Amino acid sequence: MTWREQSYMGRKSVAGGAAGRTHLLSTNIQGEYHYVYGPYAKSVMTIKPGEIVIAETEDAVRQSAMRTDRGGRGEPGDVRCVLIKSILPRGPQPVGTSALIPEFGGLISNSQTVFFIPPLAERVMKYEITEKGVRFNSCIMSLYEPFIGTLGVSPQIEAVSSLQPDYRGGNMDLPDEAPGAIVYFPVLHKYAHLYLGDCHGRQGESKDADCGHRIQRLAKDLHKVIEALGLDSVDVLGHSMGSSINWRYLDLFGPANLRKLVIVTRRRWWPRNHERRRHQPHGKCHNRRLPRYSREAVMALKRIILKMGHGNDMHGGNYTKAALRAVQDCIHHSSLPFLRSLDVDPKTMQIEVTIGVQKPEMVDAAKVGASLPHGQVKVNVVKGGLDVIDKERGGASVIAMATVAVRLDLEKHLGILGK
Repeated sequence: MTWREQSYMGRKSVAGGAAGRTHLLSTNIQGEYHYVYGPYAKSVMTIKPGEIVIAETEDAVRQSAMRTDRGGRGEPGDVRCVLIKSILPRGPQPVGTSALIPEFGGLISNSQTVFFIPPLAERVMKYEITEKGVRFNSCIMSLYEPFIGTLGVSPQIEAVSSLQPDYRGGNMDLPDEAPGAIVYFPVLHKYAHLYLGDCHGRQGESKDADCGHRIQRLAKDLHKVIEALGLDSVDVLGHSMGSSINWRYLDLFGPANLRKLVIVTRRRWWPRNHERRRHQPHGKCHNRRLPRYSREAVMALKRIILKMGHGNDMHGGNYTKAALRAVQDCIHHSSLPFLRSLDVDPKTMQIEVTIGVQKPEMVDAAKVGASLPHGQVKVNVVKGGLDVIDKERGGASVIAMATVAVRLDLEKHLGILGK
């Protein structure tokens, strides 16, 4: 058997992997394009299991909706299997287009990210793309490795931008969605409404990192860059996740090579209408001269982090084990470097753990609470999660959901924040 015959699509699909009739979906047939994924778009055609669609695509934003069903019985809970057979360039050369767009993308300032540099000028670039390769100019040509950048299905009730990737697909820009690949999507709305567009002839591929991309690792990378350049007085600015990297850098390596440490947020992180003590800019980050809260504006216990995770016990039916794994999933994807930076004792943290399982009475709450390394822990167990019943062999796979909320008595730590 081939790998395709052994795949989930080949073994479980309604068509059994067999090909049906072929549809042509040209730009003329598509008519009005849609800029969102949603159940409200009028589909341009209905596709039966195993049928083939030859589609002409435009770009990442404009999409066409195709209704897919399994003989009129498609329902939420089904899976749509999409086999990508081939991707070919079409039309007169140059057929490839890329662009720098004002206030769009990660290279320029936009509504999500503020840069202190002038925006890049608008620019449109055209390329010759054939099956032999992608020609950028007379000197540079790269391999032709096509894939579908935007592919997905309709949400249940929302209408979301086709630029937004999520569990239902969207503008994922994954080179894995290439000819020969099978992509599986959850059916969230009757008939699924399959959308596609934005075919790429080539996308850059960085070398895979062998050390992960955790905050601590990125902080070490920053340190190596500073060392490699031989810098001894650096101004470091961080926005959003970059702010966490900056704090971790300060924890690991101290302020020796820093002149200024700048944290950028989109929203004011202190209460409105408070009176801040005015202070002069300073160059030593370890002084921690942050804006002082007014005591009237600060509530005693303030939630500073909320993490969510899940865990399972596939064969044992052990609800406590699934809950413990869900909690570990939470705490292993979080970091609180500011506790060390601001000299906050981790024992003062108030931690509230909520576990959701189908049988709350089967969870050992004390054992779950003891698995947290710091703080004063309170565990709540409620009905939730999921039990996947094995009808053939009996028993169930237990799936637990968990949230971990961390709170601090900010009133108690005002002296630390105001130093």
